[in-house]
Order: sequence, then C-alpha cells, then structure tokens
Amino acid sequence: MVSILHIGCPFSPHKGGSVVRFTQLNESLEDVKVGLITPTKALNEGCPPEEISPQGFHIYRFDPAKMANAKSIRQVMRSFKPDVVVIHNNRVLLCWVLLVMCFVRVKVLYEVHSLRDDGVLKRLLAILLYKFIDGFIVLSKKTAEILADEYYVKQPMSVVYNGFNDANQQPKVHQNQRTTDINFAYIGSFHDWQGVAVIAEAYLQLTDIVKAKIKLHFVGDGPLFNAVKQQLKADELLGRVIFHGWIAQGEALALTRTCDVILMPRLSTRGTETVIPLKVVEAGNMGKCVIASDVGGLQEGLGGQALWVKAGDATSLAQAIIVAIENPEKRTELGCKLQTFSTLYPTWQQSAATMKQFMTEHLG
Repeated sequence: MVSILHIGCPFSPHKGGSVVRFTQLNESLEDVKVGLITPTKALNEGCPPEEISPQGFHIYRFDPAKMANAKSIRQVMRSFKPDVVVIHNNRVLLCWVLLVMCFVRVKVLYEVHSLRDDGVLKRLLAILLYKFIDGFIVLSKKTAEILADEYYVKQPMSVVYNGFNDANQQPKVHQNQRTTDINFAYIGSFHDWQGVAVIAEAYLQLTDIVKAKIKLHFVGDGPLFNAVKQQLKADELLGRVIFHGWIAQGEALALTRTCDVILMPRLSTRGTETVIPLKVVEAGNMGKCVIASDVGGLQEGLGGQALWVKAGDATSLAQAIIVAIENPEKRTELGCKLQTFSTLYPTWQQSAATMKQFMTEHLG
C-alpha cells in the first residue's frame, strides 16, 4: 500500500472546487493510504488534532504554511510515514524547504491548482523553490506551458484534469424549446474574478419584458454576495432572481440538471487563464448551454462550444443572454456539441489512475 500525505489543501467544511477535487481523486485511488494536513478548521472547536474523515482520510488540522508549525509537520511525517508528499501552494513549499525537508527523505510532488500574477520577486522565489520538487501535477495544458516557459520547470509533469462521476452523465441532451420560463444559473464563489458582479450589471441592463422570461439562480457565497444581492433586491422580491447560498454538492448538481443556461463570466487573470473550473466538466457532461467569457481556462475546458462574451463586459453578457432566450435551437445545438466534446473528459477514476501512474513512473 502506498501512503500519500497532502499538505496545504482545503478540506471540509470548506465547499470549494479544491475540496471536491481532493475528495473525488483520493476516494478513487486503490491501495492507497491518504493523509492531509489542512489549514481548514473543523466546525467543532473541540475536534481532536487528528481525525479520520468519512472517506477514510487521516486529517490533521493546522496551518502548514506557518513556520511555527514546521515541528508539527515533522511529527506527522514520523507517524504517518508517507511514500509521497503532495504540496499544494508556495507558502507551504517555502516552509517545507526551509524547516522540514532537511529532516526527512521522501519524494515531493507539487499540485498546481492555479497560477497567480506574481511580481518579479515572487516569481524568482518560485523558480528557486520549484528546484526542490520531484514532479508536478497541473490541471490544464496552459499551466504546464507556463511552468515550462516562465518558471523553467524541467521535472516530470502530468496534466490531471478534473473529472466527473458516471452517475451524473446524461445519456442525451434534454433542452426545452421555450422562449419563456428559462432558467439561468451561476454556481460558484462570489469573488470579483468570478465575474459575478458582471452578471448583476448585465441583468440590470435587460428590459422588464426580457426579465419576465427568465429566472436567474445564484448558488454560492463570498465577499460580493451582499453587494450583488442588494443590487438585485427588487427583482429578488419579484421572484425573478433566487439566491440559494451554499448548498450541498448533490443539490447543486440537481439544479444544474434543471437549468437551461449556465453562466461562467470569469474576468481575465493569470488564474482564470489557466484553470478549468470543475463546473465546466459538470455542465459539459450534462449537455448544458453555457455562456462563458473568453478566458483561456474556459476556452480549453469548453472546446469552443459556448456563447462567448468578452471578459468583464456586462453589455456583451446581456446580449448573449438575449440570444440564448430568443434562440432555443441554438441552446440545444451548443448543449449537444458540448456534450459530445465532454466525452474527452475523464471520470474521477480515470484521473486518479493517471495521477497514480505518474507517481509510480516518476516518483518511484
């Protein structure tokens, strides 16, 4: 049995895509013992420092990016005895290199969830730190290109895409042909780079006649939640806009199935240009029509099959919403094409097998 210790990834009760990816990938691995040192605090403050999750993961709850916790990391290393350590961010990597690495001998894998707009000094530090890594897991081809070209990474690297559950795949597209009572949905966090504020601006540009034809669902929470809710308060009172907050993953998938159009208007940042969101995979294998901004991660993940809008442009998004309302055949066509393209997406089991094979071949 192989022992893998992840350091720095969020975990439950956090509800983001990183948690879903971690859980799904590691649940799908066979003959593997999985541990995680996570900065995510438990809901119960009296929770013991080590716990076994419902999935069988060994969970250690303290912030591994804090230099003061280096001793705790070393203690976990001695008790867990990992064959491979998977590090999830540069702050953790810095702590590892300075205060942990010299005390242990283990292969180290770096899983790059996203790249940020680093300044010169941070980029130079990253180039130095990456020299201590034995192999890289990335979530998109674009990330692999940037690591090779801008960070001079020469070590083995593998793209392990986000996957999907077989149970969520639909046998064929079921799109309605209506031009009224059309359900649009945004599912994700309320951060600026997600473009959630752009959705609010675009919606307010629609006429009352157009608004009356749709329902707009927001699923998620975050820094901009209250501001967006206030902007759309009048339409929320009329029942045209619905704020669900964070809901269970199963409920979010059920809402995705029932909606006609999924909104993904991300702004252009280093992260959005390189990351393929989990909801792209989910919308694709369900054959949904997607309105998306023209950032690199969405273009790679959607394979060109979307109603494209200019990133950050509310007017462009409003126009695309009108196109989707008035052209049910276009919605069905795009959904069918995206579902066909989505056959290239791996299942979580296939992604886990890719990751394990990479570890076996390159990390020994």
